[in-house]
This record gives sequence, C-alpha cells and structure tokens, in this order.
Amino acid sequence: MEMNDQVNVIIQTLDTHSAESVTEGLKAVKAIRTLSFEEKIALSKAFSDVFFHVHDASTTQLPKQAVRIERLIAQCGPEMFPFLLEEILHADTESSVFFGRSLARSGVPALEYLLSKLDEHRNHDHDLINLLQTLALFAIPEVVETLPNILTIAQHHNHQVTAMGLYAAGRIVQKHKVNAFPEELRSHFFDAVFRFLSNPQVLVRKNAARTLGKMLRKGLLTRDNENKLYKTFLAIAGRDEHN
Repeated sequence: MEMNDQVNVIIQTLDTHSAESVTEGLKAVKAIRTLSFEEKIALSKAFSDVFFHVHDASTTQLPKQAVRIERLIAQCGPEMFPFLLEEILHADTESSVFFGRSLARSGVPALEYLLSKLDEHRNHDHDLINLLQTLALFAIPEVVETLPNILTIAQHHNHQVTAMGLYAAGRIVQKHKVNAFPEELRSHFFDAVFRFLSNPQVLVRKNAARTLGKMLRKGLLTRDNENKLYKTFLAIAGRDEHN
C-alpha cells in the first residue's frame, strides 16, 4: 500500500537534527485524521531518529520533542508493540530508553507483551540489559509482580546484566507505593538483593546497595532486615563493633 502524499512530504522534509523541523513535522502528523499501519511505521521510523542523537543536542527543545515523539508512537496503538520491541533490542542502551518509555505508556497490555517475549532473549546479554531497563520504565503497579523474574535474570554470568537487573528493581521500588509490594514478596526481595552485596563486581555491589537503600527508605523492610542492613553497612564502612 502506498503512503499518501502528506506522509511522504513529512518524511522527506523532516530534519531530525532541527527542533524546528521536528516541531513542524509533528504538527503536520497531528493534522492527519487516519493513518495506515504502514504509514505509522514509516513515520515512527523517521521521527524516532531523534532518539539516537537527542543527547548531543545543543538545544533543550529537541529533548522535549523526543517526549512528544514517544507519545505519538504510543498513540498509534498496540500494533506498534513489535516495532518498539525491535527498536528496544537493537538500539544502544541510552537510546533504547526512549523506545522503552513509548512502550511503557501503553500500560498493562504493553507489559504483558514484553513479558511474553522475555524468554526468547535470555541468551542474549544486550537484549536482556535493554529489556530489564524497559521494565523499570513502567509506571503501573503491576510491574511490581515482575520483580521475582527480574531477580532471577539478575543471577547472570554477565555482571552488566546483573547490575541492570538490580538497577531496574531499585527503580521499581522508587516509583511505587508501599502497598503495591505484597508482604510475601518483601522478605524474598530483600534476601535476593542482599546476596549481591558480596558480588566481586563493584557495579553490582553498588546497585545492590542502592536498591537496598531505596527499600529501606520506602519502608519495605522488616525490623530484623533493617538491623541486618544497618550492621552490614557499618561493617562496610569499618565502623562496626569489631573495629
């Protein structure tokens, strides 16, 4: 199916390095009432090029337009999930965030779609890193239920996958209210993260400590676990009773 002339003109005249051009392009897209699936894909590919160089932009306008592009792609509906997943997997980790946020804007259906694809990528380290990062971007309480899965993946031979799993767990703690975390999950969650404090990799230990700190501040720990964590941090700092 051929794209209509309006869409072709938008794509051909778009300069993703220019905030002004992106603004005009987004206005033009908004004026189109209906888009075919092919047109949605073509426009998403064209505009999402912004994601790959937005961090190098000398203007604050381009990052703002990147957020508008995230919304534009999300508004195209669930049929865009496969496109977003493909981009999440193939983008560098920094650029992948934008595609991940666009997917996360679709809430529960997008989360279910992402989880249904997770097993296919367990043997691909880069994929796992970007997928774990994407899970951390969901703002819905249902994402808390993915924590056991995240912590299982974090027991990985690649310390970067482990570190991202712990980062994702910490972000989920930070984003959600205490009542989103079932009582039976909290103790298991603490024990699983606590074990990583003895990991030989600095990044893993740092992310584990940060996640435990977020759990403490959120009020997710039992009194016994609070004491255990406090004593551990004193020992790490060389301020325990044996020094």
